[in-house]
Formats: sequence, C-alpha cells, structure tokens
Amino acid sequence: MIRYQSRTFFTYESDYDASLAQEQTVELTFNTHGDSDFFWQKFAMFALVEGTATSRTGDQLPAIYMSVTNQTTGRVCFNAPVPVPNISWYGQFLPRMTVWPRKSSILVRLTNFDIGPSGTTYSQLQLSFLGTKAFPRT
Repeated sequence: MIRYQSRTFFTYESDYDASLAQEQTVELTFNTHGDSDFFWQKFAMFALVEGTATSRTGDQLPAIYMSVTNQTTGRVCFNAPVPVPNISWYGQFLPRMTVWPRKSSILVRLTNFDIGPSGTTYSQLQLSFLGTKAFPRT
C-alpha cells in the first residue's frame, strides 16, 4: 500500500535576526504544516558576523552548538548539542533522514560557544531544514 499520494521538495526556514553574543543561547521554534509529513534530509546555515557577508572562500564556520527537538513527540535529534559546522557546511546530507509528522512543533536551541578573547557576535543566522513534504493519501 502506498502511504503518500505525492512528494515535493520543501525547506523550512528558521532565522534569527538579532545578535547572538558570546556564550548566549537562543531558542527558535517552527511548526510543520498540517497537510504533510516532512522528511528532513539536509541542513544548511548561513551566518553573518557583525553584519558582514562572506564569500564562498571566506565562509564562516560558526562556533555555535545546536540541538533540535520535536516537541510534539519529545524526540531529540542529537544526544548532546552539536557544533553546527559538523552537520551543515556545504549542505551536507544527514546520515539518515528524520521524519517530522504533520503539525510537529520543532524547537531549535543555538548557543554561541566562541570563548576566544574577541568573542564573535553573530548578527544574523539563517537555518534551512531541507527535505521532502509527503502528502498522505486521502
């Protein structure tokens, strides 16, 4: 039996447009749509440092830990916060796709762990959760 009538590429975007200073933690939430399940397959993040954009050769490898929790099911995606570059740079594939059922509430926690003397402040973070929306048969 085929569970889904159709599938399409989709991105859930969760952005933080304020400053994330040294050792600061922020929480972002978003909800998956009610019309489909979401298969999370890739993750990408873009970071600005003090409002300055970068080129591909000058990409930032942000010193940010990230944790992701599906608050609807209580499932966490990592056993501990993970440095963002370990899962995101150049749109790496996740080792296995993660299914977020429709109407899931997703919590993303970000912590700036740059403890260097200058203490980088990120002025904008754009998080893209890329994958497939799968529409159930009716």
